[in-house]
Amino acid sequence: MLRSPLLRARPVGPLPRAALHYPSRAPPTSTVVAFTRSCSSSSSSPSPKLRFAPSPTGYLHLGGLRTALYNHLLARKLGGKWVLRVEDTDQTRYVEGAVESLLKTLDWAKLDFDEGPQKGGPNEPYFQSKRKDIYDRYLEPLLETGKAYHCFCTPERLASTRKRLQKEGSHEGYDRRCLGLSKDEVKERLEKGERNIVRFKSSSGSLTQEDLIYDPIHYDSLPLEDFVLRKSDGLPTYHFANVVDDHEMGITHVLRGEEWLPSTPKHLQLYDALGLSPPQFAHLPLLVNPDGSKLSKRAGDVRVEDYITKGYEPEALLNFVALMGWSPQSSSSDTPDPSTIPTSSSPRDASNEEVLPLAALIQAFSLEGVNKNRATMQSAKLDFLNRAHVRIKLADAAPGGGRDDVARRTCEVVRGKWPDLAGETVEEPYVARVLDALKDRLHTIVDVPSLGAYFFHPPVLDSALASQLFKSVPLETHRASLRSALSALSSAPFPSPAQPMDELDTATLKDVLDHLVDERGGKTKAKEVMNPLRWALTGQKVGAGVVDVVAVLGKDEVVRRLEAGLAWIEAHEKAS
Repeated sequence: MLRSPLLRARPVGPLPRAALHYPSRAPPTSTVVAFTRSCSSSSSSPSPKLRFAPSPTGYLHLGGLRTALYNHLLARKLGGKWVLRVEDTDQTRYVEGAVESLLKTLDWAKLDFDEGPQKGGPNEPYFQSKRKDIYDRYLEPLLETGKAYHCFCTPERLASTRKRLQKEGSHEGYDRRCLGLSKDEVKERLEKGERNIVRFKSSSGSLTQEDLIYDPIHYDSLPLEDFVLRKSDGLPTYHFANVVDDHEMGITHVLRGEEWLPSTPKHLQLYDALGLSPPQFAHLPLLVNPDGSKLSKRAGDVRVEDYITKGYEPEALLNFVALMGWSPQSSSSDTPDPSTIPTSSSPRDASNEEVLPLAALIQAFSLEGVNKNRATMQSAKLDFLNRAHVRIKLADAAPGGGRDDVARRTCEVVRGKWPDLAGETVEEPYVARVLDALKDRLHTIVDVPSLGAYFFHPPVLDSALASQLFKSVPLETHRASLRSALSALSSAPFPSPAQPMDELDTATLKDVLDHLVDERGGKTKAKEVMNPLRWALTGQKVGAGVVDVVAVLGKDEVVRRLEAGLAWIEAHEKAS
């Protein structure tokens, strides 16, 4: 009986370093031996090694990002390494530019692999299409011992055979016609250059497939599915190449989507036939839409590039996909060290256990926290997490820290919206304070031009929105409130525009406006002060708080806009 020698179906707590066993790197020989694997190892065992192995058939999607992230988290948590390997043996599906896009996306997400394209490593090349000689070397022992064989059947015969077997109710995809060919006949046909593929001679024995996340699956009798190992173009199939490469590269843990569960018996049979020890498998639950359907472009954004374009923070998207199928509360690992979670400008962030920067994710992650239920896509949660991570970055005012980073990228958004805009309004200190004012309202930094246009351009006071706000209080009330505010704010101390804005920073301005409200008659009359101010400063009813708007605009601009509002009232009065 074949039995995948893994730790257990679901480990209790994070994987202990002392409980890991790692495959040897012995080259294959023509003698195939049954593999065994102990669940214990000495303290001298090497560090774990994982891999992320996407196919260059398009842009990286959320499921792929999560797989890359989990590999990164587990490798960093256990002091190991992870490899980026490009599985490009299916050249018919290769998309030009997909590899470059993948590397760019991983760099954006700060998922720094240890070996792979552009970085190099001891197992180059990291493109499967360039490793043909290695696969051929592993294929020869299988052919010599009769565990693999050449198949010369035409595509037409294969199609008709498949159809016939299906009608007969057979789960086998091939009738083994070429298995009975003699060595001399095979040699003769190969010398003639006949088109052929190489098939694995599967056995009908029993097999127990174990997993670090899912329960064990036992097969009493495997179907005689002689799957293809090498295609007619000379390149290996996914099944063969990934088994060879995982062994060659010393991979100890394979984290991949649950869609690969049905293929695992094939891989375990190959490990057995080659006399190799398999890695430990952990299959991750699929990501689905709220209605249970598989994520697709029709149902919404699935490409990571779509979220980059929309302005989401990399830390937020990683946080989001990490929580899709994993929960820190379910892990028995230590609670994240508070030092790994940057101080937030909002108490809500610091106490929310799900807002986790990458360092905190690494500390909290374990496979025990991954569940078997399919993870549902919740866009509202991503928006919440993104706001939280923007606030965290804004609070990181160290030179070159999070505040500088998010301000720099927001400046690019603002310049893209208004190319002719110049001066301090497109400089990082000012834009950072705009973010301070809008941080509770925006979903991503791309929202800044639409939510806070008034921070960059004086309002059009006779626009539809401004007119609606103007009519909310009598004209004389507007005039009186603006005059009082102009007098009070002209002599009020304003916060430094170079510093992050907080409650202490704006306390004096708040006192000034509160005093104006008190003079008007108290809180019941607040509308008679705030609406005229909001009209003159922003031209719209909804937006950042008036105190924040005043603090961001600065004294000179506030005075200009209040004076412009009074002048507009005078002109409007004369015209009527």
